[in-house]
Amino acid sequence: MIPYFEPPAITLGGFTLHAFSITTALAVISGVALVIRRAPAHGFDTAEARQLVWWTVIAGFVGSHLVSALLYFPHRVLDNPLELLRVWGGMSSFGGMLGGLAGAWLVMRHRGWAPQRRLAFVDLVAWAFPFAWLFGRLGCFLVHDHIGAPSTHWLAVDFPGGPRWDLGLLELIATVPIAGLFAWLGRARRADGFYLCCFFLLYSPVRFGLDTLRVTDARYWELTPGQYIAALTFVLALGLSAALWRRTQPQ
Repeated sequence: MIPYFEPPAITLGGFTLHAFSITTALAVISGVALVIRRAPAHGFDTAEARQLVWWTVIAGFVGSHLVSALLYFPHRVLDNPLELLRVWGGMSSFGGMLGGLAGAWLVMRHRGWAPQRRLAFVDLVAWAFPFAWLFGRLGCFLVHDHIGAPSTHWLAVDFPGGPRWDLGLLELIATVPIAGLFAWLGRARRADGFYLCCFFLLYSPVRFGLDTLRVTDARYWELTPGQYIAALTFVLALGLSAALWRRTQPQ
């Protein structure tokens, strides 16, 4: 099985860089760069796309923390409501995804963009997301912050306390084919909303299944918050897919 390891920190100019900080930065940089590079082909001005994608990133970090605090650690919020302001604290992947998309949508609505144009930009972000997510989940694997149930499988990690699943690694592996598929599909123009639906239809079942292996997450009626959100996003993606199909079928 995979040996346990702890990546060393890097010190540069008095600053200490940890593995998770580096991979998070790479995730943000790669995602932003892909959106900006692809924006003109989708009818967006480069400067305009740059502003919007950074708003998306900021909203994603805020949403990530709020979902983590409210759903995974509500006792901390009850003890100290200021916990909600500690954006650098705990993070939720689904919170980051949905927070980023919602933030971008609200900014575009504030600017008076038509719903179809908003959907086009959100879909552009959805196309770029799996490529950035590879770095994000690589960071989770390197720091082992999603320890799963005990296992002796060859993909398990031999932790000091005994071999277990590393859910960061498993999700990284699951994201590779999604990113590959999006790279292939991205060679042709798709209907607005296509990648948004495609991502959640592929990712949500994977996430729901992997969350059964979690051992430390909060649970509500035997399910984790991630499983509830995965089920919701899957259903919403099915509904949006049906709406897009009815709209584009005559074409």
